[in-house]
Amino acid sequence: MDVKDIDLKLKSIVGDSNKKYLLAISGGADSVALLDVCASLGYDFIIAHCNFNLRGEESLRDEMYVRDLAKKYKKPIYVVSFDTINYSEVNNCSIEMAARDLRYNWFNELLIEHKCEYILVAHHMGDVVETALINLIRGTGIKGLKGISQINDKVVRPLLDYSKDDILKYLKSRNIDFCDDSSNFETDYTRNKIRLNIIPEFEKINPSFKRTMYENTKRFSEIEVLFNERVQEVLNDITSYSADRILISIEKLKNTNAKNTVLYELLKRYGFNNLLVDEIISSLDSLSGKYFDSKSHRLVKDRDSLILYKLSDLSNKEYIFDSSIDIPVNISVKLFKADDYSIKRDKNIACFDAEKVTMPLKLRKWKQGDYFFPFGMKGRKKKLSDFFADNKFSLKDKEDCWLVCSGDRIIWIVGYRGDDNSKITNSTRNVLELKFNI
Repeated sequence: MDVKDIDLKLKSIVGDSNKKYLLAISGGADSVALLDVCASLGYDFIIAHCNFNLRGEESLRDEMYVRDLAKKYKKPIYVVSFDTINYSEVNNCSIEMAARDLRYNWFNELLIEHKCEYILVAHHMGDVVETALINLIRGTGIKGLKGISQINDKVVRPLLDYSKDDILKYLKSRNIDFCDDSSNFETDYTRNKIRLNIIPEFEKINPSFKRTMYENTKRFSEIEVLFNERVQEVLNDITSYSADRILISIEKLKNTNAKNTVLYELLKRYGFNNLLVDEIISSLDSLSGKYFDSKSHRLVKDRDSLILYKLSDLSNKEYIFDSSIDIPVNISVKLFKADDYSIKRDKNIACFDAEKVTMPLKLRKWKQGDYFFPFGMKGRKKKLSDFFADNKFSLKDKEDCWLVCSGDRIIWIVGYRGDDNSKITNSTRNVLELKFNI
């Protein structure tokens, strides 16, 4: 392990080494080596140590050892004690995830408080290989196959090019002790099973397996760049944007190579998994109206497009309102003398004979069986489903549409058509104006 090479590597990642760092030091071989390297290079840094209280006396031993290291290297040290098990139970997550959340949240607080620019952690080549294998087992794309990145926002990993053996040799040459974490030798955790049981089997076939896999992950990182560029080119061609929705051309998608992959790369950020994407692709030749939901979004199969939009918290609610009641939907109510009123040519404004409308009003979404008496049809009834069909409403258009009701009577399909029975006539004395503010 070459100290000068690590210095050059860090400079290539963060620009230069004339910065202040936070070093995450556990007391194990990897982090102790990182500490000694940074001290040898004269870096400005503070030490941060987390006691997760998972190994009894051993956890306390590690904490005391790191405190002693801070004295030896004459560096400021900050130590925190976590109730990791309680956090795991309260947040319904694994011990590993709990420990990760706790330490990085605390590291970021220290980063700001002590004006450090980066967090340095001691992940090495073996960690990269283990992570890639874990991702492969669980199911992953190219991003997962590249393992661990050398920089992720403020977290930098300058030792990734070195193996565990390299680190141990370095510590031996410097006559530096470290603490062994006994949990690293237990096979209760997935990562340990891979490290202790699976990787040794691969090394029987290829003694340089870790180095080979590490080189593979670097190639996957480069492939990912090309992959993302090409996927974005395709997405730019097959998608368009309209207000709060994304439209995906069904024809162009069907003619796209690797369409499942392309669609997944678009939809994964909105909570859709591979299984849902496969179902969507299978539905491309089906009738319009079919839809697929993630926790946050809905994708609707329309005539020529797949329509993606955010699920609204307001979609199934009803609101009672008048000029004095505020509701989450921005609609205003005003009363005018008929002689002083002029009709507005605005689809988001509707006016009615105030004496034909019962207050307060109700704002709601449509439901099956709804009907109204469209303005201009001289009192003839029309089903809303027929009105929607005549005006070529997509499922998304129907879901977005608001209805204003006077009692049980629909008086306005907001933005489209008013009620003929509530219209202004020559005998109207007062005008009720409704304005929907987009």
